Amino acid sequence: MTNEETQGRPSRPTLNAPHIAQMALALIDAEGLDAFSMRKLGAALEVDPMAVYHYFPNKAALFDAIVEAIYTQIDTSVAVAAEWDEAVATYMHAMRNAMRAHPHALSLVATRPVNTAPVLVLVEVLVARLTRAGAAPTEALAMVNCFGTFTIGHLLADVGAPVGGPEGPPPDATILDASAIPTLAAAMAAGWVFDPDAQFDLGLRAMIAGFGAHYGLRDPN
Repeated sequence: MTNEETQGRPSRPTLNAPHIAQMALALIDAEGLDAFSMRKLGAALEVDPMAVYHYFPNKAALFDAIVEAIYTQIDTSVAVAAEWDEAVATYMHAMRNAMRAHPHALSLVATRPVNTAPVLVLVEVLVARLTRAGAAPTEALAMVNCFGTFTIGHLLADVGAPVGGPEGPPPDATILDASAIPTLAAAMAAGWVFDPDAQFDLGLRAMIAGFGAHYGLRDPN
């Protein structure tokens, strides 16, 4: 190959663990988790699929790195809000936004352990914020776990792929027997519609208020 041909050819990124994880996440975003394979990953990286195992001992380790790649997209700077409750709310909304950008990877986020050093540093930010508001470290970690579980579960219900294929059409409201569901009918007649963003914020702030009252949290003067 001539120097001219070499110079005109785009350079391939240096193979390393973060690049492999980002490429794997991009494939999952594009095609879904069920369609993901090491063969496709190797083709996207332009390497033998076995080369990936030089950086990750197995697919489980790669999946952990993908979860890490998603978590590290969270903007933790929002946790410096003036009040502790707003710090928690903005942090969890940032977490939801980062994860919502990768709906096909949500099952990985929901089931893989959060135990890599970069992710634990992100968790530390919120745990430390809650301890400054008066929580014991164990209480703060328990709260953060609850907030995270709620956020991931809400996302799975909101944008996760339905098990068994696409969901069917909603029931025709005109043929429902309102007498069998009078309270639901009244709520719908009053204009209630499902808004995932509003529902998430409602549940999150209820949790924050409840924990705040339970542990007597407040920022020091």
